[in-house]
Amino acid sequence: MTPSKNRLEQEYRAIKTMIRMYCKKFHYYEKGLCQECCALLKYAEQRLNNCKFGENKPTCDTCSIHCYKSEMRGNIREACVIPVLG
Repeated sequence: MTPSKNRLEQEYRAIKTMIRMYCKKFHYYEKGLCQECCALLKYAEQRLNNCKFGENKPTCDTCSIHCYKSEMRGNIREACVIPVLG
């Protein structure tokens, strides 16, 4: 497995965990994800798979390229920040 795969897989696992926490807390899903959160996770996975930085990928909040559409960027930010703060 290449370093870029490892880095991107770590990022994916972190996003998936945060979205699950968010979904459980705010959408009351105990197992799996609701349809909205499932779509958000799929979108995030697509963005990671197409990341131009590969193994040098910075964290999304420090990235110079915002590859998420503005609405989705707001959704992912909400799902990844609120479980940590809440």
